[in-house]
Amino acid sequence: MQHTSIISENRDYWTGRAVGYSSVNQLELATDQRQKWASLLNQQILQHFPGKSPEELQILEVGTGPGFFAILLCELGYSVT
Repeated sequence: MQHTSIISENRDYWTGRAVGYSSVNQLELATDQRQKWASLLNQQILQHFPGKSPEELQILEVGTGPGFFAILLCELGYSVT
């Protein structure tokens, strides 16, 4: 069945990728990439919600792995779930 094959392929990919994926996130949090991502996120969010401060906005962070974006958004003052 095609559906089972896709699920199996997806599981196999992410099982093999998990360790490296976390390492990339840890590296980016420890380098200047952290500020670049934070600046880009903040700019995009405030562009879509002009006149609002981070404290006025609540963000639902879904499906972005180990919380990389949630960490940055919380540091910027957003309420993140």
